[in-house]
Amino acid sequence: MMRAIQLAVNMLRLLIVGLLGVLTASNVNAAPLILVNAVPTISLQGAAGGLMGNVAYHPDFDQYYSGQLGSNSLPVQVWDSNGNLLQTAAPTNSPWRGFHFNPNTNNVEFTTFNAVSGNGSTTGLFQMGLNAGGLYTDTNSNLLVSVPGIGDTQPNATYDPLRNRLYTIQNDNIVNVSSYASGSLITTIALDTVAAGIGINDLTEDGIGFDPINDVFVSLHAASSRAMVFDINGSFLGASILPGSLPARFNIGYDNGQLFVLQGSDYNGFQIFGAAVVPEPSSIVLFGLGTVGLVLMGRRQRKRKLVA
Repeated sequence: MMRAIQLAVNMLRLLIVGLLGVLTASNVNAAPLILVNAVPTISLQGAAGGLMGNVAYHPDFDQYYSGQLGSNSLPVQVWDSNGNLLQTAAPTNSPWRGFHFNPNTNNVEFTTFNAVSGNGSTTGLFQMGLNAGGLYTDTNSNLLVSVPGIGDTQPNATYDPLRNRLYTIQNDNIVNVSSYASGSLITTIALDTVAAGIGINDLTEDGIGFDPINDVFVSLHAASSRAMVFDINGSFLGASILPGSLPARFNIGYDNGQLFVLQGSDYNGFQIFGAAVVPEPSSIVLFGLGTVGLVLMGRRQRKRKLVA
């Protein structure tokens, strides 16, 4: 009897480990569920307009950040979680481009115009100065004087906290991958625009989003009003239809699980991914117990036949 119980325990352990391994592998390799039609979320109202940097979300303050592009004195803007504009503040000398939240440092950071070469104390990668309420203070800290891996003076950089890398794109389908630590170019990733059915120059220029949860790039195809999704290796995964017109350059952001697109005077947020259904651990255990029970019943029945 004890031997049978031990056998059952060992079988249960092996079964649970196997099932967890299969589930883990399937979750890692599974493509995200891309919604056919994007779902509107929040609208960051009263954006400065023109050309805007991408969007950063700070979870401690529950606030969003972006800025107008074009010169050293154009404003940064801060919104609350409902999209209400909290602050429009002109900097003294910050020609920003790409905003992102860095969970590894717990700060909002940004890259600037001409971060690729660095021409003084106003260019490169910066930590944004915020007060106790999360509002801008114009006291930015320079983290890198230059980020040569960006490849050009203009692109908005987005951040990958898992790999500690910066991603940028210019006017084609090539994503530059730069080291956050040194700013140097690590590699490039070609987005498969052929599989997406578009040209290599058809994606939104100088702006790209990255979703660390699904580990994917998000770009825009303005001509068809679609958000285009590519995996970390550049393979095309699918598209989500967005309402309204889309920008051909800049004016795209991705943070807090939302794609942001500047439309008129608002930076509108959209959900483009659905939630995948994953079995709970308790369900896996019950399934394993049931399977082991059936195996033991079969063994008992075979013994009875031999005795008879």
